[in-house]
Amino acid sequence: MLSNTAISKLKADKPCVYVLLSLLDGNRYIGSTNNIIRRIKEHSNGKVISTKRRRPLKLYAYQVFNDLATARLLEGKYKKSRGAFDKAIRDKKLIIIR
Repeated sequence: MLSNTAISKLKADKPCVYVLLSLLDGNRYIGSTNNIIRRIKEHSNGKVISTKRRRPLKLYAYQVFNDLATARLLEGKYKKSRGAFDKAIRDKKLIIIR
C-alpha cells in the first residue's frame, strides 16, 4: 500500500486529512486522523468498516495540519464539495503520492 519513500515523508504524529483510492472500484475515501501511519494500517487490515470491502487501497494524497479540529473541518469540506477537493489539489494543499 505504501512504499518506504512515501512512509518516510509522512509525519505520523501530526493531524492530517488523507485520501485513499480503492484499487478495486476506483472510488476514494477521505478521512482524518492524528496518526496517519496507524490509521492506514487499520484500513489495510480491514478494521475500518467503510473501506473493508474496497481493499486493496492506496494512499492517494494527504494534508498535514497543526490541530485535529482543523483537519476534521477540512475532511468534512472535502467530502461535501468535490470543488473544494479539486481546488486543494490544484493549489497543492493536498500532497499527492506518486
